[in-house]
Formats: sequence, C-alpha cells, structure tokens
Amino acid sequence: MKKITDGFLFSEMDKKFNLKNELMKITEKNSKVATFEEIEENLLIIRRRFNYSSKLGILKEFEKNALILLTDKEKTINVPKALPVWLRLDSNNNITAMINISKYSTYTKNTKMLTIDNRTLYALLQFGYIVRNSAIHFTKITSSVDTLKAFAEIYVKMIVKVLDKLFSLTINKKSTMQASYLIAKFFLSYLCEKTSNEYLNNLAYKCIFNPTSSLEYLEDDFISRVDSNWNGSIATLINELSKIELLEKLNLRTFIENWMLLYGESTILSLEYLPYFFAHILSSIVSGKINRDFAIDQIAGMEINKIFNTFFNLF
Repeated sequence: MKKITDGFLFSEMDKKFNLKNELMKITEKNSKVATFEEIEENLLIIRRRFNYSSKLGILKEFEKNALILLTDKEKTINVPKALPVWLRLDSNNNITAMINISKYSTYTKNTKMLTIDNRTLYALLQFGYIVRNSAIHFTKITSSVDTLKAFAEIYVKMIVKVLDKLFSLTINKKSTMQASYLIAKFFLSYLCEKTSNEYLNNLAYKCIFNPTSSLEYLEDDFISRVDSNWNGSIATLINELSKIELLEKLNLRTFIENWMLLYGESTILSLEYLPYFFAHILSSIVSGKINRDFAIDQIAGMEINKIFNTFFNLF
C-alpha cells in the first residue's frame, strides 16, 4: 500500500509546512499524550450513548494503545488539519496510529482541563482506526468488489460535483460520462492500486452515472488514451480531464480550491490516499465536524449506512 508521503499533494504540502521533518519530531515522549483522566468523561458518554458498529473495535484498540491521542498544550505540533493521523511502528514493530486532536480541542485557562466535543473525538478515533486497519488489511479491503464499487461511486460523484459547479459539466452527457469514467479509473488504479485491465475497465463502467447508456460515449480511442497516459497522481487526472469538452480551462489549483470549499480543507489528501478517503466518507455518519460532513453525506446518500456497516465487518 502507498504511504501518505508518496502522494503529489502531500509533497506540495511538505514544501509549505516541512511536514516530514515535523512528523519525525513528534513522538509520544516529546509530545503531550491525552491521559485517560483527561478524556474519561468523553469515553463514558461514547460507551453509553454511541451505537456505531465501529465502536467496539475503536475502544479495544484505544485500550491497547494502538490509537494514540496527541494534544498540544504548548503549541508545538505544526501539522495542518489535513493530516489528522499518521502511522508509526512501536518498539515491538506494531502499527500505531498517532491522532492529532489538538486542532479540535482546547485547555481551559483556569482548570487546564482538556475540552473536546464527544462526536469530534469519536470521529478522530474512528479516523485513526480506519487508517491503521486499512494499512493492515489493505489487500482484504481492496479485494472486496462491492466495497470498492461503493466508494468509487462516491469518489466520482464528489469530483463531478466540483466540475459541475465550475463548468456546468452535467449539461453535456458525453463529457459527463467520459469524466466519470476517468475519475473511476483513477480511483481504482491509483488509490486502490489495481492493475489496469479489461476487468478494471468494466468495473469503472459500473461506477459511473447511468452506465447502461454510457458505452456509446466511451470510444475505443478514448479508453486506450486513458490507459496509455495513466501514470498516477491527482495532477495527471486533472490534466486528462482538461482534454474533455467543457473542461478545457480546468487546472489543478482551481479544482483543489473548489474541492476544499465544498468538502473542507481537511479532506484534501483523501484525493490521493485511500485510507483517508475511507475515513472522511465514513465520518459523515458521525457528524464530528472534522470536515463538511453534511456535504459528503448528501452525496453518499441513503446507502452510506450499509457501506459503513459493511466496511467495518471487513476487519
């Protein structure tokens, strides 16, 4: 599985925030780890009132220190909201999820007590749980065709919504179908790391709008061009999309700005990193406000509850 540091968008953020060096400096020893006492009341409410299918797994991994909550009373963690979780190997070579809750929590002036919304805390714990288990069970998760198709469809709809806002894409059926196919192919081949072949092409067909009537718009030369030019990164996708009618003026900067306006700046790395995409989509059910979850929920639709439960049954 690709590392989050492998992505084009991460490399761009690294230039601005020096992220790799920042992450290397942050450890359990030199950073503030939230104590059980600081979040005891939050955990009590989560145990009693939250009924999500992810809850038992999250609490189990938190109790065995597989999920580490980092706070920042001294304001020393210089990591943006777009990077709430990263993975580390502990002394026993076990994968640990480091979860930065400092952007969503505060310490009261008088009592110095940690304050964080219960749903936000749960959403961040779930985020870490998903990222960690996506790394451990990547092959199993990406071998589930139903799971990939469900998330691919959401990925397509989210990007098409941005393109429609910018260029009224959906008034042109052919352009919409071609763009949808490109996006689905990118998701399956780049994020999910699937080999490009006829089977993958067919799966990409099924992930786009009204696929039964789309084949006439996907000529052989269009499909062969996609396969021959596919070398990864969101920049490649945007470049290929800009060759489609109505999207000629599309560029990466405009797309990224409008993506963040729609779904929140915290979601930017989910465009290239599959565990983050899983985590942001599934957090919309929790309504933890770590992204614009209402916008994501509108796109995911009624199927999101089924996707949520199916996903957490995979590990």
